[in-house]
Amino acid sequence: MKRYLSLVLVLSTFEMDLFAAEAGMPQLDPKYWASQTFWLILVFSILYILIAKFYLPKIKKNLDDRDNKIKEDLDEANNLKIL
Repeated sequence: MKRYLSLVLVLSTFEMDLFAAEAGMPQLDPKYWASQTFWLILVFSILYILIAKFYLPKIKKNLDDRDNKIKEDLDEANNLKIL
C-alpha cells in the first residue's frame, strides 16, 4: 500500500510540474533554468564570501577575547586564593 501511495505521489508530481510550467510558473519552465542557476550561484557565492570574510572573523575574535578574559580571571583568582 505504501509503495502504491508513493508511486501515485511521484507520478502526480510529474504531472503537476508540466501543468505548472504551462500555467505560467517560470521557475518550472526549462528555458529559465540557466538564468535561475546563474542568480542562485551568484547570490550564494556573495553570501558565502560575506560570511567567511567579514562575519566569522569578528565572531571568532569575540570568542577568543572572551576565552582569554575567562582564563585571566581564573588565573587571577587562583593567585589570590594562594595568597
